[in-house]
Amino acid sequence: MWFFDWLLLKHPNDTLLLVWHHQFNKALVAVITGKKPKDIEGMEKPHNTSITIFEIDAKKNYKTLLFNCKKHLD
Repeated sequence: MWFFDWLLLKHPNDTLLLVWHHQFNKALVAVITGKKPKDIEGMEKPHNTSITIFEIDAKKNYKTLLFNCKKHLD
């Protein structure tokens, strides 16, 4: 079972905060958005301390609420 699948199974109606660094952030975004592993390197590089928020349902449908946001740094 993939980590992401485990999270959805264990926390179907919860709000989760996941904090990671650069490459894992890209990998997690790839999983959520359905990209292939080969696409990870070409993805936008997350800014340090940026915030990305996804709303994900039990069927893994997602909505991007915020992506790579740095407004809190202004």
